[in-house]
Amino acid sequence: MPAADMAGVATLAVWVETWVTSSGRHPTFVDFHPS
Repeated sequence: MPAADMAGVATLAVWVETWVTSSGRHPTFVDFHPS
């Protein structure tokens, strides 16, 4: 996996962790794919 992809995955992981911590719930599929 290219380094850029690794950085993107790491950023997403941090975002998800922040989301779960701040909202108290897990992100849903809709959160990642807004209509």
